[in-house]
Amino acid sequence: QQVAMVPPESVVQGRRRPLHATLAERLQKARQNVGLSARKLSAAAGLSVSACSNIERGNTPAIEITERLAQALR
Repeated sequence: QQVAMVPPESVVQGRRRPLHATLAERLQKARQNVGLSARKLSAAAGLSVSACSNIERGNTPAIEITERLAQALR
């Protein structure tokens, strides 16, 4: 099986669109926009600081955790 190679000139380069940001990037930006530290967000969401930190580093949380973070950011 051959892998198709994409010629470099056909790859679009530039800034990432905001909707293509990862959950980690969006969470960190949202937290900073509301002026919360990771520790305060963790407490407001009922999570450990390490759990919040892991999510901001790219670990994917369960939907229930994501919902708790969203509520804490309101």
